[in-house]
Amino acid sequence: MAWINAKHEEDLAGIAARLRDSNLFLSDLDDTLAKSPTKKVAYSFLRRKDMLFNSKFIAWCSKALYQRAVHGRKAKSGLGIEFIEKFIKPQKIETIQSILTPEYAESSLFPYAKEFYSMFPKAAKVIVTRTIEAIAEPYSNALGFDMTLESQYAKRESVDFMMGVFPDLKRFAVLGDSKEDEEMVDYLRFKLKKGSIDTLVSIYVAKSKRKMNMNFDASIGRDYSPLVELVKKYSNAL
Repeated sequence: MAWINAKHEEDLAGIAARLRDSNLFLSDLDDTLAKSPTKKVAYSFLRRKDMLFNSKFIAWCSKALYQRAVHGRKAKSGLGIEFIEKFIKPQKIETIQSILTPEYAESSLFPYAKEFYSMFPKAAKVIVTRTIEAIAEPYSNALGFDMTLESQYAKRESVDFMMGVFPDLKRFAVLGDSKEDEEMVDYLRFKLKKGSIDTLVSIYVAKSKRKMNMNFDASIGRDYSPLVELVKKYSNAL
């Protein structure tokens, strides 16, 4: 079931207003715009004989099982970075393209994600992701995004870079699902207090209501229809 929860329920109108007026959207990819395409590529390796007999891959799998058992979700980020660097980056682009076709990317977007972003035709839209461009590109194309920042392991630096690319755009919207995205929001709040940007609105995309993040202005499930309806409601009230 689709849902939205604001940190302050009385701020729903304010969230809608800031979304409507945002001129620069920064969005994570994996589990924010679609169920993780990086994981889909990773899981495809389990069906490949060359990987199943690859000693480095077997060693990584053993390490991943151990770290997840000991450290839980805290191990996720480091394991993901290591997997991308060791196994995904060396792959031929054609291999990834055969897995993440344009048709698959379009069909795997979370419900109403495309409708949501189509509501802001004049805003710049950027995917900010730890994964590689070959994985992000079909999603960027499906959504009509303007740019992809790949291999972004320090998303504070991503903010500084985007402020350099779009110096005149100062009304930020951030959508994400991870600790790294939360750090990006915190850094933008610092920039807001300094007066370096004009407005900020942040949306957390959660697997379930139990996974909400109250450091964001609002959390939604993996269905963007509440955001679409919220922006429509505010716009129609003007």
